[in-house]
Amino acid sequence: MSFNVAAGAYDRFMGRYSQLLAPSFADFADLADARAGQRALDVGCGPGALTAELVRRLGPDSVSAVDPSELFAAAARERHPGVDVRLAPAEELPFADASFDVACAQLAVHFMADPVVGLREMARVTRSDGIVAACVWDFEGERTPISAFWRAAHEVKGDVQDESGLAGARAGHLRELFEAAELRRIVEAELEAPVEHVWTFLCDTSRWHDWMPRGEFSDFSGPYDQVGTTYVSKMKMMGFEMKQTSKVVEVEPLKLIHEHTDDGPMDTFMRFEREGDATRLIVEADYEMPGHIPGFLKNLMTKSFFERQTRHMLEDAKALAEVTVPIPA
Repeated sequence: MSFNVAAGAYDRFMGRYSQLLAPSFADFADLADARAGQRALDVGCGPGALTAELVRRLGPDSVSAVDPSELFAAAARERHPGVDVRLAPAEELPFADASFDVACAQLAVHFMADPVVGLREMARVTRSDGIVAACVWDFEGERTPISAFWRAAHEVKGDVQDESGLAGARAGHLRELFEAAELRRIVEAELEAPVEHVWTFLCDTSRWHDWMPRGEFSDFSGPYDQVGTTYVSKMKMMGFEMKQTSKVVEVEPLKLIHEHTDDGPMDTFMRFEREGDATRLIVEADYEMPGHIPGFLKNLMTKSFFERQTRHMLEDAKALAEVTVPIPA
């Protein structure tokens, strides 16, 4: 399988997780104490999340990478000068036998056309006493960045085909694939990529226009999760434009963002709470209707209206959102 998407799109979606996973995976591949002269191969490198970690440990001259996507291979080559990046699938690695000490496939086995052949190729290009390592999200165990999506899909349409049947995507299946590829001394472990997804999603202001298309946001004075940051928001409703400046007045990392607007005014609290493996976003706001809004429009902008609008804006945050917006009578 190959991806025909821009590297930046991958970065915004899966890249934020693969970058966090890379250090743990590199440690698992026996690169915690990298030695001079070691050579490593990144199979299915994508735009280069694991490649970057291998370069940090071994240097660019000791790292090679392959990917079947032209866009991904080009991005990895541009981002990591000195790395030998080639366009190739895992099943046809363009390297001589025993070329590497370590061959790694991070989040790639489940995309291989033939995982057993791909693993055999990784073993072929690795020294006989080297290491072949691979990891895949636990789709069956619902421990993936998009598990919330698949749970919702099953609730809406029970017979939906999810990703739990992909190669290596369930407990024990990677071992079965390694055994089928005739690899020896197989070791299994669980790796984690700790991510506060909802917090990260909300604080990425570059994407606000994607999940809040009804508004325009500009003039950010700093990061959203920094006290003192101000920004301007505009929203049109029934021909009338609502414009206000908001200021972040309180931040408790990974737990709370509190902002205040100059028009209204409105105090908004965004709280983040754990709920199992997910994060619940709770939005609470006290809102005073701006004086310049016509009376007939005020009558339409009821509490339930604000709750519906806020839920709509937040549904792409992949969170369970509770919204409370008390509005004075």
